[in-house]
Amino acid sequence: MTTVRGLVLAAGTFLMGTLAASPAIAACSVQAADDAGFGAGATSFVVRETVMQTSTNTGLVCTGALLALLGSGDRLSATITSANGGLLGPGGDRVEYGVYGDGTTTYPLPIGTPFNFMSGQFLNLLGIFGGPATPLPIFFRTTAGSNVAAGVYTDTITIDWSWNYCRGIGALGICLGRDVGGGTSTFQIALTVTNTCAITSTPTVSFGAAPVPSSFDAVSQQIGVVCTKGLTAYSVGIDTGRYAAGTTRRMAGNGAFLAYEIFKGSSQEIWGVAGADRAVPTAPAHGVLPQSFPYTARIVVPQSTPPAGVYEDVLVVDVSF
Repeated sequence: MTTVRGLVLAAGTFLMGTLAASPAIAACSVQAADDAGFGAGATSFVVRETVMQTSTNTGLVCTGALLALLGSGDRLSATITSANGGLLGPGGDRVEYGVYGDGTTTYPLPIGTPFNFMSGQFLNLLGIFGGPATPLPIFFRTTAGSNVAAGVYTDTITIDWSWNYCRGIGALGICLGRDVGGGTSTFQIALTVTNTCAITSTPTVSFGAAPVPSSFDAVSQQIGVVCTKGLTAYSVGIDTGRYAAGTTRRMAGNGAFLAYEIFKGSSQEIWGVAGADRAVPTAPAHGVLPQSFPYTARIVVPQSTPPAGVYEDVLVVDVSF
């Protein structure tokens, strides 16, 4: 009898020791999340034509050991809401973006609908199994195609967390208790859009052929410029060319020169590069469609008739904003 009792007592002691060796794992917690930004600034053309990405932490912190133990019946849900429904900026312009759980578009996160992060494949992709407590990341990608004015574009993201999971496993896989809770994290996402311009067309001026300077016809054409939506504070200049005599433009050929000028529109106002000689827009820029700056090119008369030949010059057009 004594021997049997000793064996029973030893078995009981061993079982108790096994249970005590599996402490509960610390629960998840919600901490302050960091704001996210798409860099110091991007031109409106970059915003319209490319996809930009940024990331931050969600404010949710769980130990890697805990995440490795999550089972199919566990839940870790997030409901993401957007204050502006996009990045909102001057005049109500908006830059659209998507929210993702990883650095690609594999795991898009819905807005306004709970998303359960308790997917082993998803959490393993993030590489946060095991190790110390790791904030859960979140990623943002802008949508190309937004035609917007320059300025600061912002949105406020709120994430409501809710969880229900086994917080520790004892002997024989017995759950030592469940952690049921939640929390809220809020942070801002921002994008600074800057002004830019591009010259879209500078057609070649061809005066044709004529026997004397007074016989050349004027040529009327236009320069095309596209700038950031709403931009008015910009101007277009044309230099005096390669062979100018003072402020008078000249074409060169056959060892001689043929004087000509470029005028704003159909006026007699010479188009130049300094101050009031520059051309300015008559309306705010569209952002996508170019604005036209008309000009008239004329051979200067009177002037001496140069030798027959081909005369040419090269002008530089610039945009200042």
